[in-house]
Amino acid sequence: MRDPKRTGQLVDVYRLREEQAEVAVSTAGQRVEHEQQRQHALEQYLAEYAGAGPQAGALSAGALANRCAFVAKLADACRHQSSVVEQQQAGLSREFTKLQQRQTEHRRMEHLHASACDHREHDRRRQEQRAQDEAAMTQWLLSAG
Repeated sequence: MRDPKRTGQLVDVYRLREEQAEVAVSTAGQRVEHEQQRQHALEQYLAEYAGAGPQAGALSAGALANRCAFVAKLADACRHQSSVVEQQQAGLSREFTKLQQRQTEHRRMEHLHASACDHREHDRRRQEQRAQDEAAMTQWLLSAG
């Protein structure tokens, strides 16, 4: 049997851990969203820049080479950002798993605490009943004697 005071304190600790895990999930979700927005912006810029062909005048060979190099760098940046988004999503998944574990731990501790409180109440009622029985027995003995 566990002490309800101690289990109550542990419930508070587990609740705090669960709340911290919720904050971590929220923060990780915000990071994923931010990185996805960056990825979308890069992809949109790449599509616009690559889709806009040479302007009215023909580009010189050097300008065309610079343009191709810039488009290639943009494509590399898009691929890199895609991997950043995947890493952030993996981090979010890990944080969510931790949150689920913390929620399970918290529920278990609440159950233990409720059980400890029930046991304490049961013991209190049993002691009360014993005291009443002893008082009744004493009263009976005194009246019989």
